[in-house]
Amino acid sequence: MKASLYGLIGGSAGPSPDESPKCGTMAIDVEATAAGRWTLKAAPADGTDPTAGDFAVLAGDPYAPESRVVLSTRITSLVAGGSVFPSFVRAPAGRLNVSPSSIGLDNLVYCYDEDLATSTFSYLVRMTTAQEMKMEKVAHAAGSSVCNAAPSTWAFSANAVDLIR
Repeated sequence: MKASLYGLIGGSAGPSPDESPKCGTMAIDVEATAAGRWTLKAAPADGTDPTAGDFAVLAGDPYAPESRVVLSTRITSLVAGGSVFPSFVRAPAGRLNVSPSSIGLDNLVYCYDEDLATSTFSYLVRMTTAQEMKMEKVAHAAGSSVCNAAPSTWAFSANAVDLIR
């Protein structure tokens, strides 16, 4: 049965049949970090029901957690135009495209961008408490990502949303 199911995995929508973990990783919440499932602070949803309310998930890609970060969200102000699940090549260090589990209570703003030369959306993220995070989608012209600027200039606007775990 397992071999039969594994044979169905792959193609353009999923990992190659040889990648591991074959069925992805699901343990995504990492306490006191940006990694995990978040809901709007203003209208919290039941954290056990993935279809309830507006939520955002910032985590390692379920099929390539060591090399990619993904954002999955139903929060309208965070949805990227044309990209259902923005995916970012994970950087080993710094404040651009790092593992969400490395973002803690350091009061720094982090930036995520799919492609600094062509993308038209970037995301700013900052942990505000062990159970709260601020996130904002920033629209820009191709090649004009806020992530291209110095991290000291990364700042939230009134469009940022407050999230809770």
